[in-house]
Amino acid sequence: LPFPKPLSRAAFLTPDFDPADFLANLTSRFQTLDDLQAELRQLSATIQTELVDLVNDHYEEFLGLGDSLSGGEEKVEEVRVGLMGVERELGVLKERVVGERKRMAEVMQLKRDVIREANVGRRLLDAERRLGELELGMGIVNVDKLREEERRASGTGGGRANKKSAANVVGEEDDRPPRPLARRVEQWLCIKHLLGNCDPHHPFLVAEQPRLKRVNDTILRDIDTEMRSRSNAKERQRLQGLRREMEA
Repeated sequence: LPFPKPLSRAAFLTPDFDPADFLANLTSRFQTLDDLQAELRQLSATIQTELVDLVNDHYEEFLGLGDSLSGGEEKVEEVRVGLMGVERELGVLKERVVGERKRMAEVMQLKRDVIREANVGRRLLDAERRLGELELGMGIVNVDKLREEERRASGTGGGRANKKSAANVVGEEDDRPPRPLARRVEQWLCIKHLLGNCDPHHPFLVAEQPRLKRVNDTILRDIDTEMRSRSNAKERQRLQGLRREMEA
């Protein structure tokens, strides 16, 4: 086989040089890949040696190249001033971003506080409604409160009729048979769960403490009374379990 010609340096000087195209055009060369790699390494070493010789031959000219440049100070100063202006603008933008982030954090915290207060309000309203239902079911009714609600609903002119109506409501509630103790305990535990996530110093809870204590004590007394009237051990054990749930 004919010995391949040396690689031309001009092939590497084209602006759009592509290694894949270069290798594809070497199909007519009868040469192994190892030989091609060795030739490329040799060419690279030769070019590097020539570059070193070029620098050594013109060493003094390379040293004086920096001194021969003139007029660059003004350009450098312009760039420096421009960079300082950009730095100041970035500082102003950074302050704005920090302030906006702080404001957004305050707004988000306010939103979370409002949502939390709204949730607390819903729980308190739900607990108050359940407490009222439990009081009615147990026959614990505030006559004065009912009369006041009747006056507000119908006006002050029908005082006697309202009193009679309130008394009738109280009488009807008192005549109702008591609900099973298990159901009352379940309702009471649900109320305690709703109020357990609220601040104990909340004005609503402070104002409702007498009602809550009255309901709690009444259920405990009913359990004790029921236990004394039961002779069956299993029933007494079940009632003791209800009391433990109340005291938990």
